Order: sequence, then C-alpha cells, then structure tokens
Amino acid sequence: MTVNASLIKTLGRWAFATFTSAVTTFLGLYGDPFAFGQEADCSLQDVSAWQRLLDYPIEEATPAYVYRVTTDFIDQCPNRPEIRQAQTIAAMAAVSDDDADRALRHFEEALPLQTLKSQFYYIAALLADKNSREAWDVRDQVVADWAAKLKRHRSVTLDETRVRGGTVYRVMYNALDPETRNRVDFVADQNGEGWPATITLGSDRQLNAFHRLRAGQDAQPLRHIDLHRCTGRKMLARADASASLTQVTETAETSLMAYLANPDIAYGKDGEIIPCLWPGRLLPGPPR
Repeated sequence: MTVNASLIKTLGRWAFATFTSAVTTFLGLYGDPFAFGQEADCSLQDVSAWQRLLDYPIEEATPAYVYRVTTDFIDQCPNRPEIRQAQTIAAMAAVSDDDADRALRHFEEALPLQTLKSQFYYIAALLADKNSREAWDVRDQVVADWAAKLKRHRSVTLDETRVRGGTVYRVMYNALDPETRNRVDFVADQNGEGWPATITLGSDRQLNAFHRLRAGQDAQPLRHIDLHRCTGRKMLARADASASLTQVTETAETSLMAYLANPDIAYGKDGEIIPCLWPGRLLPGPPR
C-alpha cells in the first residue's frame, strides 16, 4: 500500500492529534482549568489547564488550535519544567500546519528531542526549509542512537551489513512469541539522502486461526513479509514456518538494496511538509 501526499497529510494530522493526547501527563486539576498564569509563578494548576485544553479541546482540535493554546502556555509559563515538552508539541503542530519556520524555532528550543515521532517531524521540517544536509545528519544520528539502544537491549540481537548504498541492520527478537510478534526486522539506512525502510517478518494469531480453519489445526503458522516505507506499506510475500531465516535474510537484503537505489525522500511542494508515517515501523524495536 503506497499512500499519496494528500493522504499522508491527513493521516499525519490524525497521528499528531493522537500524539498530543498521549504525550501530556496528568499533573492535577485545581480551580479554573482555562486560566493561565494567575499567580506570579506558574504552578501545576497552569500545567493542568494547558493539558485540559489539549485533552478536552473547547473547539476543533486543529493543528492551529493546538499551536495556539500551547504557545499561550509557553508565553505564560516559560520557566516550568514542562516547557520543552510544550515546545515539542508546538513544533509538531506547526509541521502539521506546513509552517517550517515556526516549527524549527520551537524544535530548537526543545532539543534534544525525546521521541522518534518528534525527531522524524524535525527532519521533515528541515527538508521543507531546504536544509537537506542537516536533515540527513539528524537522520544519521537518530539511526545511530536507535542502533546503540538496541545493542544494549537484553532481548535483541542486532547485526549490520554494509551494502551498496548504505547499511542493512538485522534485528532479532530473542524472547517473543513468534505467532504474535515480529521475529526479525531488516532496516535499510542510506549513505546519502533518504528515509529508512524496513522489512518485517511477522505473524498474527488471529490470521493464523483463520488459516488453520481452512488448512487444518496442524497447519504451520503463516508469516507475513512486509516492506515499510515512509509513504506506506506493501506485503511482499507470505511464508510458512518452513522458510529458513537464511532465505528470508537473502530476500530482505535484496529488496532493501533495491530500495537504497531509489529511497523515499518526501520533499513537499510549495512549502508543504511531508513527515513520514509511523516512524516506529521504520526504526522498530521490542515492545516496552
């Protein structure tokens, strides 16, 4: 499934709205939830008021609305410890509103960014600002941090192979149910311009239940081999459990080398910002 730019923007705004609800932390509700800065120093009451405006918007929760109520909080409470989080939300709202200048201004105040989604939004804003060299430098650092974190994880084995055009990482999950979790991921990272792409070998318990209804209870579970790109996902193949890891690795590396020859870059037109969909699928890891 490849997604066109218009749908990417629609899905991106939906994902952003979900993000604003998930990223804020409930810190208390006191007094009037819509009054900022009534005291000389901002308190948890002001933080709670801002959060209420995000979680229970008083008008349509457009990116412009999220940006306005968040920058109001930033202006009123510049010394609160939550300001970096607020700067991140304001930056992402500006990205969803195709305003690279405002987005980059807030991102610079929020650095270092703490989530993969915000880091990918930052890269997209840099691309829209025609600062591609810095954008891909940020991508390189994000991928390096992702790989270093996985190397320290007890339930993950990470291998990397240098190929023409970049690097292919193989991520093995050591302690997960193969019927419900990915057993292995392959991640392509470019030497030059381009977003990462990932091939996953996974399975789904519900789909396997339907498969066994048709093929018999002793049927081997099906594994889905999917290519995840910045702009969408495509199923490459289905395989039963008899497919060896060596066969899957060869297929994945061949497919990702073809991707590296023509990677997704996702420059927007006329100032439009095109962030990648679902960055957690492009740089995957074990569940928390």
